[in-house]
Amino acid sequence: MNTIQALCEKVESELTDSNLTKATDEEIYKNLRDFPGLPEEYLALLKEIGYGSYGQMGFSIYGGPIDPDEIFDSETAKELEGYVLVGDDYSGWMIGYQRTENGYFFKEFYHHEVMDLEPTNIIDFLTEELFRE
Repeated sequence: MNTIQALCEKVESELTDSNLTKATDEEIYKNLRDFPGLPEEYLALLKEIGYGSYGQMGFSIYGGPIDPDEIFDSETAKELEGYVLVGDDYSGWMIGYQRTENGYFFKEFYHHEVMDLEPTNIIDFLTEELFRE
């Protein structure tokens, strides 16, 4: 079983109060059109598990990446140029990607501060964040 399947099974069996919508092919296409080169694991998450609320107020994954200026004031957004945001925990922690010439790199943010923490992909992050023991 791959990691996306394992996460999907855990969400379905343990986070029954989730409110998720699986992305359509059209939504995936739009995300790729607007943000070429998005990581496969992120697109698989949207399509196979979904976006929305994971658990009751556990974590939210957006239906597609958003630029920092959609959340932050212009000065803060300028500090985050080159990043896109894809989710948050409703209280200051966010996740997203740094866009580079070599692709997208998974990042965590505390408010607007970029954190270089493990794990380094969205599937491992959600598995660790949602199912801490």
